[in-house]
Amino acid sequence: MGHPPLEFSDCYLDSPDFRERLKCYEQELERTNKFIKDVIKDGNALISAMRRSLGQGGNGTQAFFLI
Repeated sequence: MGHPPLEFSDCYLDSPDFRERLKCYEQELERTNKFIKDVIKDGNALISAMRRSLGQGGNGTQAFFLI
């Protein structure tokens, strides 16, 4: 899943090939950003479930089965 390298000297030429390589990197960054946001959302859901479980007198292990 490697991308072709971006060369600093190529940015001066601003060729269609450079723009295409740059677009590949931008798309990968967007996918990575979405993945990180999903991980944060899932982590927050897990923390909330653990707090609810502990608040109801549970021992915390029940929360793992709620998700």
